Amino acid sequence: MFINFIVYLIIFLTTVTHTYGSKGNEVYGNESAHHDHGHGEAAIDVTIWTEKVELFMEYESLVKDKISEFVSHLTDLSDFKPIMDARVILETITPSGKNLQASVNAPIRPGIFTPSLTFPESGAYEIKMSVKSNKVTDSLLIKNIVVYDNASSVEHQHLHDEEEREISFLKEQQWMLGLKTGTSTKTTLYESILANAKVVPRSEAIAEITTPIPGKVVFDKDLYKTPIIGDNVIKGQTLAIINPLLPPSSIELNLTQTKERLSKANSDLERARQLYKSGAISFKKLQEAELKYKIEESHHKNLSAKIESYKAPQTYADKNKSHHKSDSNYIYLNSPISGTIVASNFLVGTHIDVHEMLFTVIDLSSIWIEAQVYEHDIPKVLSSSGAAFQIPGYPGEIYPINDETGRLINVGVVVDEETRTVPVIYEVINPDLKLRIGMFLDISIHTSKAINSVAIPQTSILDEGGKYTAYVHVSGESFVKRDITIGITDRGLTEVKSGINPGERVVTEGAYQVKLASMTGSLERGHGHAH
Repeated sequence: MFINFIVYLIIFLTTVTHTYGSKGNEVYGNESAHHDHGHGEAAIDVTIWTEKVELFMEYESLVKDKISEFVSHLTDLSDFKPIMDARVILETITPSGKNLQASVNAPIRPGIFTPSLTFPESGAYEIKMSVKSNKVTDSLLIKNIVVYDNASSVEHQHLHDEEEREISFLKEQQWMLGLKTGTSTKTTLYESILANAKVVPRSEAIAEITTPIPGKVVFDKDLYKTPIIGDNVIKGQTLAIINPLLPPSSIELNLTQTKERLSKANSDLERARQLYKSGAISFKKLQEAELKYKIEESHHKNLSAKIESYKAPQTYADKNKSHHKSDSNYIYLNSPISGTIVASNFLVGTHIDVHEMLFTVIDLSSIWIEAQVYEHDIPKVLSSSGAAFQIPGYPGEIYPINDETGRLINVGVVVDEETRTVPVIYEVINPDLKLRIGMFLDISIHTSKAINSVAIPQTSILDEGGKYTAYVHVSGESFVKRDITIGITDRGLTEVKSGINPGERVVTEGAYQVKLASMTGSLERGHGHAH
C-alpha cells in the first residue's frame, strides 16, 4: 500500500508540474496571455456558488479610470467541468446612476473568462454577472466591490484571516483531476441494517408457456407474429400455434388428466395456505402454489375450449374477419400475463411433447428484492420505516423504498440453518428496468431509530488510521482539512457529530488528491498563479 501511495504521489506531482510549470514560489502558465496575481498589487478573490455554477473571480484593487480585468473561473456544477463557449456579461451602476457593461464571447482558456470594466467613479458597487451558453445559463450578484480614487488610497488589508491552514489547489488542477464538491446538510438519518440482496421475479409475474398436448409448431404470418427474446407481449397475445398430433378422443383423455392435475394443484394450494398461516412455510412458497394452480387451471380451460371446438367446428375467419384460414383444429398458446420474453425454445415445424416449454415471460414492471437478514436483526426489520438500495453500475445513486416506490411484503419465518439468515422481501417498482432478474444488490433497511444531524456524502470521508477527516472548500482555490467525528451512515450519507457545519462545501470526489496537494507544500496561499 505504501508503494502505491508513493507512485500516486509521483504521478500527481509530475502532472501538476508538467501542466503549469514552476519557478520558486510562483506558478507559470501561458506566457502569451496571462494575468499574474503574484507579487504586484494585492489580488482580491471572490467565490460564489449557485445551484448551477461556481464562480471563482480574481481582480486587483480597483482604481477609478483604470481598466480593471476580472479573471473569472467558471465551473459547471452539473459535471464540475470548466464552462466552454459561453458569453459572459458584467453589468453595474455607478453611484451617480450611470450604467456600465462589459462582455466577452469566449474564454481565453477552458473555463477562464476575462471581462474588463473601467469605473468612472469611486465608491461601492455591485456587479451582476450573466453566463449564457448552450449548456448552462445563470446569473450571479457580486457584492461589496470597492473602487478607490487613486492607487495611494487603496486600503491594504489581510483579506484572508486564516485560523486554519489553507491548502491551495488551482482551479485548473481541480478541473483536470475531476474534483467535485457538495454542500453539507442537516437531515434525518436512520440507523440501518446492511444486507446482501438479490433481484427475483414476483411469483405471479413469471409464466412458462407450454403445450397441453403433443403437436407440431405451425406458423402463419397472417395469424400471428413470431415473438423473440426481448419482445414485450400483452396478456392474451398469441405466442405460438400448435397443430395437435392426437385425435379428439385423445384430447378428451388428456383433459381428464389435466383435470386431475388441477384438482391436485388445488389441494396443494389449500394445504399451503394452512401451512403459511401456521408459519411453517414462507410467503414465497404460498405464491408458488398459487401460481401452479393458475397454470393448471389455464391448461384445463384451454383443453375444455378445444373440445368445444371439435363439437362445433369454427374457423379462425369467424373470429377474425381479416383472416380466412380454416384452423379450428389448432391450439393457440397465449401469454397469461403481460411482460417480456426472456427465454424461447420456439422453432417452426418442430414436434413438441406435452408440457414442453416454449417461452418464458416475466413482468419486469415491478420486482422483488430478496434480502438475507441475520436472525438477531429481525426485530429491527419488523419495526422498519423503509429501506434503500444501490444498483451495480450506477455509483452514487441511492434508490429509496417507500410508499411511492415499493413496500415490504414478507419477513420470513424460517431461519436458514447454514447462514442463520431470514429472507426479507420487498416489492419495488421498476419503471426504467434498471433492475434485472438475478442481479445482486446492497440494501440498507432502516430501523425505527432516527436522528437529525449534519451529514456529508460517505465519499467525502478519509480514514487515516482510525481518524476521520474531510476537506472543506472554503473558496475557489482554497481548502482546509477538518478532523471529524462520525456516526451512522444512511443512503450514502454519513452523520458528522463534529468538525463540519451545515452549509459548508466538502470535497465529495478527489479528497485524496487534495490530501496529496497539502503534503507537497508546493503552493502557499498568497503566491498566486498566472493566467
